[in-house]
Amino acid sequence: MFNEIFDRGVYLGSFSLNTQTGETHLLSCIQEGLTALNIRICDNPEDSNLNIIDISFISNCHEHSFDLLPYLGDCEVWKHKSLFLNISDFAPRHYISDPSYSLISAHTTEFVGFPAGTRIPWGFGFQQRLLTLTENLDFTQPRKRVIIRNFKPSFNQSVRESLDLVLLPQLEKVMTIDKALEDYSSHTQNDNFLTRLLDSRFCLAYCGQYGSNILLNPYIYNLLKDCQLTYSQDVFILRWDSWRLWESWVMGCIPITLDFEKYGFQLPVMPENWQHYIGLDLGKLEEDVDKLLSLSESQLDEISLNGRKWVIENYSPQAVAERVLTTGVDKIIGSVSY
Repeated sequence: MFNEIFDRGVYLGSFSLNTQTGETHLLSCIQEGLTALNIRICDNPEDSNLNIIDISFISNCHEHSFDLLPYLGDCEVWKHKSLFLNISDFAPRHYISDPSYSLISAHTTEFVGFPAGTRIPWGFGFQQRLLTLTENLDFTQPRKRVIIRNFKPSFNQSVRESLDLVLLPQLEKVMTIDKALEDYSSHTQNDNFLTRLLDSRFCLAYCGQYGSNILLNPYIYNLLKDCQLTYSQDVFILRWDSWRLWESWVMGCIPITLDFEKYGFQLPVMPENWQHYIGLDLGKLEEDVDKLLSLSESQLDEISLNGRKWVIENYSPQAVAERVLTTGVDKIIGSVSY
């Protein structure tokens, strides 16, 4: 079906301040999936059936804005057949006010509402090389009962900082914490980190910062009258996705993060807490730590294998490409007569 609908191919591009730039992580994932599906990669946006445009750089350059529409002028002519991607750190606050644009966005939370239009929750995902590296490995081998904690210090990471204060002291009493910082993430082609994930039982994979309903402040409200965001909770978590989350899943290292359902994190296909990952409730950390410690090795093996199977089925490059193409049919090409 896809080959017939996308007979002219799919164009992949990224734009920085209206200038076409090179490949990005998410575009690489999609391209690998399209290749596996034998979908043609088109050379220019005019000739394609569908354009997939990464605007994360534009989002990063306009962190103090809310509406990205003023910065997408060159995209206007083919917005009717395009999907726009944003996985920048500022994606949680950005929207495109023209409802004829379709925006695929990471870090989406149900507690922040956006103006009318198409905003599709998405995740970072992972590239094919992780599957290639692990395709012949035995994931039933014993693992060290170790928790990796290797966040490099950075700005706007209040979730990590608060859990360093209240969670790590509890874990350090009962388990080895690997705090080595020389290996950060395979996103930077660091295979040493992948080896650590393969050897270890857990990885701390939470991320992000606390946000609040700033519109409750009359002074800020008057400054942001043009902002079209709405909030259904007074306090929430922004920028929650992380590279470690996906790398841990693929490597069979159980990710310890926050409870997706409780904190409103949104993905196209949702994982189940204590089945595919360990999601903490900040209001009952001690109880969650006790539950984690009570799990037998066989129960931990089950979470590890379930998580790896789930992420490959739903977020491999081919699965992501199929989801993008389906989104293209439903949101864009479905309105065109063939």
